[in-house]
Amino acid sequence: MEGLLFKPFVFSRWLKLGLLSLMEQLPFAGLILFSNLAVLIPYLHLLREHTAMLPSLLFVLPLFTLLGLCFQIPFLYASSRAAFAYLQMPLKGESSLWNALAPYARPGFWYFVWRAGFWTLGLLSGALLLGIPAFILSSAEPVFAWTGSGVVGLIASVFLFVFGFFALLTRDFVLPLMWARGLGVLGAWDYLLGLWSRHAVEFVLFYLMRLAVGLLVTLGIVTMGFFTCCLFFAVLMIPGIGQAVLQPVFLFFRLFPLAFLEELDPELKLLPR
Repeated sequence: MEGLLFKPFVFSRWLKLGLLSLMEQLPFAGLILFSNLAVLIPYLHLLREHTAMLPSLLFVLPLFTLLGLCFQIPFLYASSRAAFAYLQMPLKGESSLWNALAPYARPGFWYFVWRAGFWTLGLLSGALLLGIPAFILSSAEPVFAWTGSGVVGLIASVFLFVFGFFALLTRDFVLPLMWARGLGVLGAWDYLLGLWSRHAVEFVLFYLMRLAVGLLVTLGIVTMGFFTCCLFFAVLMIPGIGQAVLQPVFLFFRLFPLAFLEELDPELKLLPR
């Protein structure tokens, strides 16, 4: 990582990588906007006297989720293309954004299709699994509402954990395998599951280590922000500039899974020598 970012240090290169990092994060911005609709939850009590509307709710809830996903499509596509370019630029020494984006149009498209299908299935399942119980509990007695809310919250936690874990596997391992070996999405998943079946304990330890490092990095960023009287936070909030400043962090968490894959399968040559 030191050689890729600091030897030599080229500020324009950091800005280009920052732009690619920003493009990769676009779906999270859309997800945050979508989650803001949670402000409508307190108004569910207005439907208590209209229980006959429940069948229509079963239709509206998935439809509303699909509309949100349609809003996400251009961001998700740009993010999928940028994910390949972010590997191509530092690891292959590419200096042009266009030359980093162009060679992986087809894999980027199929990676986008996979992610779109995965997000659609996950969000629709979550909307039906959590939205309908929330609607029913909004008109229940307080005791049952609190008990039911706890059960729904537990189910939501498990669902989000499983959903997030598969999303992490896709980004950390499926994407690099598609980039390095020219595999399709299903081929990369088949390769990854083969490694998982032989090294399940190593994968668990990898994510525990990643969690620990992530907490330390977060603590360091927060500390830096307070030591600079929040000026560091202000810089990080500037689109593109914030991602450029944090390039050592972004690049580390991108290279960490690649180094782990090379340890599991020495035939893989993912990092420059």
